Amino acid sequence: MIHRTLKYLTRKDTEADKKRYDSVYDNLRDLDKNQLSNLIGLQTVDLFQRPLFIKYYSEIQKMLINTELVVMELGAGFGRHTSVIADCGVKLIVNDISESALEINNLIHLNIFKSIASNMDAIPLPNQSIDVVICCGSLSYADPNKVNREIFRLLKPGGHLIILDTLNHNPIYKINRYIKVLTGARSLSSVLRIPKIKRLKELSMYFEESEISYFGKWLWLTAPMIKRILNLNLFNKKIDTYGPNFLAFKFVMVLKSFSPNKRYTSRK
Repeated sequence: MIHRTLKYLTRKDTEADKKRYDSVYDNLRDLDKNQLSNLIGLQTVDLFQRPLFIKYYSEIQKMLINTELVVMELGAGFGRHTSVIADCGVKLIVNDISESALEINNLIHLNIFKSIASNMDAIPLPNQSIDVVICCGSLSYADPNKVNREIFRLLKPGGHLIILDTLNHNPIYKINRYIKVLTGARSLSSVLRIPKIKRLKELSMYFEESEISYFGKWLWLTAPMIKRILNLNLFNKKIDTYGPNFLAFKFVMVLKSFSPNKRYTSRK
């Protein structure tokens, strides 16, 4: 009974999320390409989060530039952070649950190879067809176990994974998210599915190399001062080296050389 109830609520939340984002993206359709270009890239990132996104952009460029890799951006939306991938000249496939979002993404980025409107946990592509999977802030919009399996199904052996997302431990940040649920700005399922460190470790187990950078352990204290003290980002970067990782607001994870049998082998 409980399982069926949770499954029903998750389905309803997914439908509500899609409806909400379709509405947001439909409002962007009247904008021309120049206007849309002002809504993408680092310029749209809050000042206090910019160092994290610079790290994310840098890792993508190091991995992709001057290559002919097949790259999938999961939950790409209307393309707020798609340009850094598309500009590398790769064979880019973008995925999102919202058809409206993908239409705008294709208007902004003319060099997208393919757009796929589907849930993140059921993408109509062959097994082992992707060299690199990239995801920015979208992991919580589908069942974690199913998304993990879908990533592993799509990746070629030796493939790579880059993720920027929110972490779901710090009680200060969690309270703020539940307030958004109460105001209707977020669905409960999307909050409950925000990644925890356990999930990052589970993903890492299938790769030969892993690097995780944590951001914003003390941001809830320092963010109100950032606009007044311009060098506070440097201060935040330094103090992020102190304190447990579960306090972090967000993370960037770079996993290299996917090995489907690595977890099994590591248990021998």
